[in-house]
Amino acid sequence: MIINNTKREISSGVYIFISILTLSLNALLFIPLIIKGIITKQKSTPLFTAIFFSLISYYFIPPEEFDLYRHYESFEYFSLNSEPLHKLKDLYLLSLFNIGEYLNIKKEFLYATSVIIYYYIITSVLISLLKINNIRDKKLILILSFLYLFSNTLVEISGLRFTTGLAFSILFLHKYFIVKNKKISIYIYMLLAILSHFSLIIIPITILIYKLFYKLFFDKKFSIFLLFFTLLLGLFFINDLISILIINVEDITGLYIGAEAYTNGAWGVNRLDIQKYNSTGFFVEKSKLYITILISLIISILLIFSKENYLNSLSKYLILLTSISFLLTNFDTIYFRYQSLLTIITLMIITTNKINYKKLNSGSIILILLYIKTLHQFSLGFISTYLNYLSGISYIDVINNSNVISFFIYIFNF
Repeated sequence: MIINNTKREISSGVYIFISILTLSLNALLFIPLIIKGIITKQKSTPLFTAIFFSLISYYFIPPEEFDLYRHYESFEYFSLNSEPLHKLKDLYLLSLFNIGEYLNIKKEFLYATSVIIYYYIITSVLISLLKINNIRDKKLILILSFLYLFSNTLVEISGLRFTTGLAFSILFLHKYFIVKNKKISIYIYMLLAILSHFSLIIIPITILIYKLFYKLFFDKKFSIFLLFFTLLLGLFFINDLISILIINVEDITGLYIGAEAYTNGAWGVNRLDIQKYNSTGFFVEKSKLYITILISLIISILLIFSKENYLNSLSKYLILLTSISFLLTNFDTIYFRYQSLLTIITLMIITTNKINYKKLNSGSIILILLYIKTLHQFSLGFISTYLNYLSGISYIDVINNSNVISFFIYIFNF
């Protein structure tokens, strides 16, 4: 036992040394070490993986249509005038602005910080689940790792606020449902999620509903009814009611959450008309919506009728969260954000249940559906935002200067 522990410590020490060395020379050299670190479940892998992605991200120059362009513009204005150019919806971004102004550092730190938070948490949760469930199959680890790391990409994270809140939400749900840590301290993660993006208030609301009506979800018929009932309501009946509720939340709390924009404005029910999508764009957006609805519905039904998966309390919670998201199907900006949450929760469920991906069963089918969903996201992304993102990257800088030393010299104006 002592010899094995010593070997592990030496192996871990070597991994840390090589990781620091590669990230100091060129971040691209670290790519094989991400895979190695996840397979061998190295404790330091989440930190180094987060640093790797942040080093790549800070060479991105956002086009005007990206939220990040607006955040950079507002930060530079804030640094000069000590007030934001645009009204800020969340405390997270305001906190970053204040830190950046106080330390007199460059705007790119906003994106780099959000990337570090997201990838550190997501990779930590992945490695924790691999350890808890003693998963050693290298192929399965690689299959899962791809989905964990790329269900949200640097494109989505460039929005800063939601994916940061998403990461804190996933950490909370991991502690609450899987680690079974019910200490008050874990609710800090939930609070941080809400402070990062107010839409994640859905987490405490659904947790409360789940605790109050937990026993109902043991009834498979009830779960099926709930899914189809909420989907029909969301598609055909309750747009006005949802709009009123969202706007009232802003009015009652006094918090600016952009309710008008997400209900009747440029990101609301009539988004495609307001943003003047042509017939092709309209078809693409609607097909994306209906494909994600279908995949979410199939995954939920598979979980309900799979004894192994459905005994998991997180599975029951996912059914509830999916049902709530169905109520928002016509508010597609909000709906697609919640889809990111559903995807990672589903990943956590199938990781916890150690699926046999070599045989056709509910777990392997869910895994296939998650791949279809992710690849569909990529294919549509390349038509629009992904190509814009790729055009904004300074590839020469990534190849020649993507290292920790260059990063700190640039960010801190040394």
